[in-house]
Amino acid sequence: MRTPNQPFEPDPVAAARLRDWIVTLPVTGRVPVALADARWLQAHPARDPVIAPNDTVVLPQRPRTVTVVTQAGTRCSVPHVAGFEARAYLDACDPDHADVHAADWAWIAQPDGKVQRFGIALWNGEKQDEPAPGAWIWGPARASGWSEVVAENLIRFLATQGPAPDPQSPMAAREAQLPPAPPARSKQGPRVTASDWGMVGLLQMPSARMAPAGDFSATLSYANPYLRGNVFAQPIDWVEAGFRYIDVRNRPYGDPSYASDQGYKDKGFDVKFRLWQESAWVPQIALGFRDFVGTGLFSGEFVAASKRTGPFDWTLGVGWGYLAGRVDVRDPKTASQGQVGNFNFGAYFSGPAKPFGGVEYQTPWAPLMLKLEYDPNDFQHEPQGNNQKLSSHWNFGLVYRAARWADITVGLQRGNTLAASLALHTPLDQLSMPKVSDPPRVPVAAARPQKAGEWSKTAAEIKRQTGILVGIQTPPHPDLTRFKRLKEIGVNRVSFCFEIYDRDRFVEVCPGKDREYGLDTYLAAMDYCAALGKQRNGFEPWVSNGEIIAGLEPPESSIAAIDRIVKASPRILIGGHGTASRDAAADLRLTRDYLAYLRESMGAAAEELEDFEVAYRRTDWSRFARQPAFEEVNRRNAYNTYIRMQGGDR
Repeated sequence: MRTPNQPFEPDPVAAARLRDWIVTLPVTGRVPVALADARWLQAHPARDPVIAPNDTVVLPQRPRTVTVVTQAGTRCSVPHVAGFEARAYLDACDPDHADVHAADWAWIAQPDGKVQRFGIALWNGEKQDEPAPGAWIWGPARASGWSEVVAENLIRFLATQGPAPDPQSPMAAREAQLPPAPPARSKQGPRVTASDWGMVGLLQMPSARMAPAGDFSATLSYANPYLRGNVFAQPIDWVEAGFRYIDVRNRPYGDPSYASDQGYKDKGFDVKFRLWQESAWVPQIALGFRDFVGTGLFSGEFVAASKRTGPFDWTLGVGWGYLAGRVDVRDPKTASQGQVGNFNFGAYFSGPAKPFGGVEYQTPWAPLMLKLEYDPNDFQHEPQGNNQKLSSHWNFGLVYRAARWADITVGLQRGNTLAASLALHTPLDQLSMPKVSDPPRVPVAAARPQKAGEWSKTAAEIKRQTGILVGIQTPPHPDLTRFKRLKEIGVNRVSFCFEIYDRDRFVEVCPGKDREYGLDTYLAAMDYCAALGKQRNGFEPWVSNGEIIAGLEPPESSIAAIDRIVKASPRILIGGHGTASRDAAADLRLTRDYLAYLRESMGAAAEELEDFEVAYRRTDWSRFARQPAFEEVNRRNAYNTYIRMQGGDR
């Protein structure tokens, strides 16, 4: 953000103004939630913050503006309009364009607490997210004196303040307006691609660019008579290294008197170091070695500088050795026979040097990029006397990104030779174990569907993706045929939570359900769905259920509910404790008898004023001892029943 000649401090008045505002803001300790969806948080407990005493959960109202914090220390609110990026908001708050066009970066604190930084200048512009309503933006000019450290700390602090308020709040300041129509969306600049030699570069020539750390690539290229197979890696962000095999198609492998038709093979190792990162005024600079260990038939060294301006990436460099087209001037013996696998320190950066250069252009169509380069090699000093005809020093190529991991390049080199290459690349730092047994993922729709989806396909896809059945929990509907439709589209389970069978308690405990549906509607829906289970639907299972909670109503009501469920001939019983029962009717009758036995035994003890401990010990519980969780809950159930019976609950 600074030029070499600018002061290292921002304007003191602006700094004081910003400081005075910052100190008025609270330290919130805000913990943003990754996704404000209760079910998502339940499925991702590691992302669900634990609420501690005195914590506050805030659900702010959606603002309608975006707030720019200017380098002068003021705030500027701009009405949010979809389609506008950070630069447009910075521009709106600087109508004289004195500062915004000299800004290199924009920092954004989105209202959900996410912090982002995007390049907005010609040399670093990139695809970016739009600021959402309530976003904070900080984008000082490069000559303003504000450091990137201050920028990072400021935007992270603003992210703790929640969404930027609309102007009526005392925290906000003046308003500005966006232009009527949004400018063209920012595009990514020319991407880094491999040269014919495998290293990131142009066609025959290297550039100063580097792939992201962790990148791995394999390239196969052909420009007669050379077929090159290259493997390169970017272990750290400032070093690129790799090796290759070259098949010289018009030279025999071994002594011609007994050699086969196989072409001559040569191997080599390359390395490139980034010396300086690109900034607004300074290009990216790199130093590299080609074929620096091995036979040395194609050895050369270079220093290259690359500078981006919008969709163009310009490279200018100086090459020695083979990159200058003069391998044989170093040592005629090594030029014809090659080195013997050792480093040749005395030959590096020696001999005549020649300039090279070129440009890469990212077309408006994202998959296509163009390359043009000047290659100083005249191909009249090739290893093994394998000189080639040269019609032009200019090479031209088209790079097509066939997939995110594959680039295809075709071009014309030397003015007379067609060339082609295939580069495969992958980020090793993002590799994961492929799940080959998983079904293909559901394609993501590019836009909101214009008509209702086919629910049968949705249900089938859920089962295919997850391997589980589809169930829904729903209130009853007066049109019972809707439940038949659910079964037809592939739903396997419907659940009705009416919870209480006693009518008076149902009205008291569940007033909303009673008002909207009524207990009889729940029972009718359950009966209808239970009958549907007797109608076969291929191999698709069908389950209908309703839950009751014992203890919320008089025991005789729970017993009556159990009798009603038994009449429906259930196949499986899922209780509140233990595993599912395969003999539902028998276990339901046992549960009914248990509730009746509790009332009988504890009721008699309460009526005789017998001590609970004495009554509990003398009662024979053996018939029910194998019930799930009997040891854990029986004593509590007996005591609660004893107390209720003492209170007159008969």
